[in-house]
Amino acid sequence: MSASTLKKNLHQYIDSMDESFLKVMHAMAKEYMAYNDVPLHLSEKQLSDLKRRIARHKKGESKSYNWSEVKSHARNRTGK
Repeated sequence: MSASTLKKNLHQYIDSMDESFLKVMHAMAKEYMAYNDVPLHLSEKQLSDLKRRIARHKKGESKSYNWSEVKSHARNRTGK
Protein backbone atom coordinates (compact mmCIF):
# COMPACT_ATOMS: atom_id res chain seq x y z
CA MET A 1 0.00 0.00 0.00
CA SER A 2 1.41 3.41 -0.92
CA ALA A 3 2.08 6.15 1.61
CA SER A 4 -0.63 8.26 -0.01
CA THR A 5 -3.22 5.49 0.37
CA LEU A 6 -2.18 4.85 3.97
CA LYS A 7 -2.59 8.54 4.79
CA LYS A 8 -6.06 8.66 3.21
CA ASN A 9 -7.13 5.55 5.13
CA LEU A 10 -5.76 6.91 8.41
CA HIS A 11 -7.57 10.22 7.90
CA GLN A 12 -10.83 8.32 7.35
CA TYR A 13 -10.29 6.26 10.50
CA ILE A 14 -9.37 9.31 12.57
CA ASP A 15 -12.42 11.25 11.35
CA SER A 16 -14.76 8.48 12.47
CA MET A 17 -13.21 7.40 15.78
CA ASP A 18 -14.00 8.32 19.35
CA GLU A 19 -11.84 10.29 21.77
CA SER A 20 -10.15 7.26 23.34
CA PHE A 21 -8.92 6.05 19.93
CA LEU A 22 -7.69 9.57 19.11
CA LYS A 23 -5.75 9.66 22.38
CA VAL A 24 -4.07 6.35 21.53
CA MET A 25 -3.19 7.54 18.01
CA HIS A 26 -1.85 10.82 19.39
CA ALA A 27 0.30 9.01 21.95
CA MET A 28 1.66 6.67 19.25
CA ALA A 29 2.53 9.54 16.91
CA LYS A 30 4.15 11.50 19.73
CA GLU A 31 6.21 8.49 20.81
CA TYR A 32 7.23 7.76 17.22
CA MET A 33 8.42 11.35 16.76
CA ALA A 34 10.40 11.26 20.01
CA TYR A 35 11.99 7.89 19.25
CA ASN A 36 12.84 8.59 15.61
CA ASP A 37 13.46 12.32 16.04
CA VAL A 38 11.65 12.84 12.74
CA PRO A 39 8.87 15.37 12.18
CA LEU A 40 5.79 13.63 10.81
CA HIS A 41 5.14 16.35 8.24
CA LEU A 42 8.07 15.28 6.01
CA SER A 43 7.23 13.21 2.96
CA GLU A 44 9.09 9.96 2.35
CA LYS A 45 11.16 11.67 -0.36
CA GLN A 46 12.00 14.63 1.91
CA LEU A 47 13.02 12.27 4.71
CA SER A 48 15.14 10.22 2.31
CA ASP A 49 16.85 13.38 0.99
CA LEU A 50 17.48 14.61 4.52
CA LYS A 51 19.05 11.32 5.60
CA ARG A 52 21.23 11.30 2.47
CA ARG A 53 22.41 14.87 3.15
CA ILE A 54 23.15 14.10 6.80
CA ALA A 55 25.21 11.07 5.76
CA ARG A 56 27.16 13.18 3.25
CA HIS A 57 27.77 15.83 5.92
CA LYS A 58 29.05 13.27 8.42
CA LYS A 59 31.45 11.94 5.79
CA GLY A 60 32.75 15.46 5.14
CA GLU A 61 31.39 15.44 1.59
CA SER A 62 29.37 18.64 1.92
CA LYS A 63 30.00 22.19 3.09
CA SER A 64 28.37 23.46 6.24
CA TYR A 65 28.14 26.97 7.66
CA ASN A 66 27.87 28.40 11.15
CA TRP A 67 25.07 30.86 11.99
CA SER A 68 27.25 33.96 11.45
CA GLU A 69 28.22 32.75 7.96
CA VAL A 70 24.58 32.06 7.10
CA LYS A 71 23.51 35.56 8.19
CA SER A 72 26.40 37.18 6.32
CA HIS A 73 25.61 35.25 3.16
CA ALA A 74 21.90 36.16 3.38
CA ARG A 75 22.70 39.84 3.94
CA ASN A 76 25.08 39.89 0.99
CA ARG A 77 22.45 38.35 -1.26
CA THR A 78 19.74 40.80 -0.24
CA GLY A 79 21.99 43.85 -0.02
CA LYS A 80 21.05 44.57 3.60
